[in-house]
Amino acid sequence: MADLDRGLRAETPPIGLWLDTSDLTVSETVDAILSGLDEARVA
Repeated sequence: MADLDRGLRAETPPIGLWLDTSDLTVSETVDAILSGLDEARVA
């Protein structure tokens, strides 16, 4: 799993909203998404 994470971070353009939801509940994930809507929008 760490290799996948490293690869994604190194090779994927940093656009949009990136969240690590590993330790979040569903409600916390929804809150994080709604809080980051401006960052999440990709033109």
